[in-house]
Amino acid sequence: MVYPIPEKPKKVYRDVMIGSASKDENGRYTNGIPGDQTGKEVWILNWYDQSWTSILRPTDAALAEKIASICEDACENNNIGYSQSSRNTLLAQAKLVNYDLSKVAPCNCDCSSFVSTCCVCAGLRESLFFPGGNGCTTWTIADACLQSGKFI
Repeated sequence: MVYPIPEKPKKVYRDVMIGSASKDENGRYTNGIPGDQTGKEVWILNWYDQSWTSILRPTDAALAEKIASICEDACENNNIGYSQSSRNTLLAQAKLVNYDLSKVAPCNCDCSSFVSTCCVCAGLRESLFFPGGNGCTTWTIADACLQSGKFI
C-alpha cells in the first residue's frame, strides 16, 4: 500500500520530542546487553528532519497522550536498551508488569518494536503489532497503525 508523503513543515518545531531507540552501547544494532548502558540507547530527543516518508497521528487526543506518556516512561527506564537481536524482550517484560514500561526488568527493543510495544501498552491489539509474536518492522508498522483504525 502506498501512502502519500505529507508536506514538510515550513518551520522546525523545537518543542516536538521523539522517543528514540537507535543503537546499542557499542554503537551497533545487534547483540547489545539488556538495558540502557549509555543513557542514549532509548531516550528522548528533539525532533529532527530526516526526510521522514510518513507521519502517523492518533485520531484520538487521549490515545495520543497515553502513547506519549508510555513512551516517556520507557525512555526514562534505563532497564530498556537497544538490540535488534533481542528486540521482542521489551514486550515480554511488559507483560510481566501489567504493561507498565516504567517497571520492566533489563530487556531490549529496536525502533519499531519499541513503538509497537508502546501501542500495545496503550491498549491496541497485540496481534496487529506483533504478528506471529514478532514486532512490526520499520516497513510494516505503518500498516499496523492504520489497520488498528486509530491512526491517520
